[in-house]
Amino acid sequence: MHRLILAVVLVGVSVAGALAGVALRSAREPIHDPVTQSASAPVVPLCAELARIPATAEPSLTTTPDRDGAVTVRSAEGGWSLRVPDSWTVTPQTFIGGFGGALMTSYALSPGIGPPPGSASLTTEIWTNPGHEDAVAFAARIPLFPGTTLSVDPVRIAGRSAARIVVDDSLAPQPAGFPAATARASWIVPTLHPERMLILKGWPASGPMTATVDSIVGSLQLSAPVPARGPLIYPRDDVIRPWLYDDRGLLVGGRRAEAKLVTFAQASTQVRGPRLLLRIDEDPGNLVWLVAVSGSGIPDRVGQPHGALAGQLPPSRWFVYLTGATNDGYEPQSFWTRYSSEGDWPQGFDALPDRCR
Repeated sequence: MHRLILAVVLVGVSVAGALAGVALRSAREPIHDPVTQSASAPVVPLCAELARIPATAEPSLTTTPDRDGAVTVRSAEGGWSLRVPDSWTVTPQTFIGGFGGALMTSYALSPGIGPPPGSASLTTEIWTNPGHEDAVAFAARIPLFPGTTLSVDPVRIAGRSAARIVVDDSLAPQPAGFPAATARASWIVPTLHPERMLILKGWPASGPMTATVDSIVGSLQLSAPVPARGPLIYPRDDVIRPWLYDDRGLLVGGRRAEAKLVTFAQASTQVRGPRLLLRIDEDPGNLVWLVAVSGSGIPDRVGQPHGALAGQLPPSRWFVYLTGATNDGYEPQSFWTRYSSEGDWPQGFDALPDRCR
């Protein structure tokens, strides 16, 4: 029987990051939902961009049973669908490779327990292809796994010119409980988005489940990606008001706070710098608030060094962070916050176009 499991992966969560999330979370309350808000409640005016958000969101991953013992797995945001046996486990990717990603296994997932002998898995990820390379050139240049590339062959999948790559990663470290790594087979397929590749990572490259994995890959269907934007709306005032007014409702002197509605790609560049990772973990087109705050009494940076350097860093003069505008997918944390003790305002912030005008 088919199983759909929601897996939450916590990777490298630090106490500093958790503290930052608590420190900034108050800037996300209250939440306004224009769909379920009562008629007597005050209506928060929305800009045209936010007002166009549909009342219901397209699920990021769905499974539909077929009549022949298979299940169709579809990622709306990734723009793909696959048919897998109904005995397989389908797990949405929620952190690494979370955008358009899924993990499909012939075995049930158990914490700390590796796959049994004779089993197989297939993982999907969406990678950016800004150079518009063909699949073979992309496969030859981009290392999907640490190891030795054994072959790169052109194939035809879903009517597209794709590539199949086999990598020997036997020397790569493996999680506890997993069998010794062998060669892995991956397929690289251009999606209907001109700058995105669908990566299907199969394990192992050969074995008793090879024909099943090949059949799953061969069932691939592509579609235009649909953003999975939620109906919850966070107006600009809800985001910046907690930074401008104190608990008594009085304006904080010498404090400046602004928020711009931008895409996740624009905001992450402002917070973290140019993107180096090709794998897409969040929808680059999602709408988020990029928030900048400066002035006296702002929260200082977390993760200060200990020991000899403790207390030697100057206090922060401003910080910038991103938070969701249309769903609750981006809780502010230190990973998405940039502090600075230089200058009075983040460089480049004022030049960013605001979609909520």
